Amino acid sequence: MRTQTFYWDMELGLGKLYASMLANKELVKEIFEAVAQAPEGCVLFHCTVGKDRTGVMAMLLMSLAGADKEDCMTNYAQSYTNLCRKPEFAYISQSKEYAKYASMLYSVPETIGECYDFMMEKYGSTEAYLKDCGLSEEQIEKIKKRLIGE
Repeated sequence: MRTQTFYWDMELGLGKLYASMLANKELVKEIFEAVAQAPEGCVLFHCTVGKDRTGVMAMLLMSLAGADKEDCMTNYAQSYTNLCRKPEFAYISQSKEYAKYASMLYSVPETIGECYDFMMEKYGSTEAYLKDCGLSEEQIEKIKKRLIGE
């Protein structure tokens, strides 16, 4: 699976970065096709730190499965707690650059909420967004059934 690096103006905040990730429809389609084609069982997805790209994909998967905005925000909020447990976090928090980027490590629930709102305002639903990415109804239904255990 290929990766994508996103650059942003820190003044805009993470919520706008996350919304901008939704514009990379080709990559989202590739990720969701991989989920649709995966054999039975668990599908693991992650990114370098495990909160930004992972958080957006988790929001998409959760909302496709029927989770509401508050559920997505609660799940995202757990990211910071999980990050603090990683040995890499201790290294990051002791670096000279930490103060400059510290706010970007927090997983403030409203951040993913802003991305969720953007998607709903622009597309109306997760399904509509995924169709706009190029996924078929059959692929979307297959993923949805996998997520809810049907």
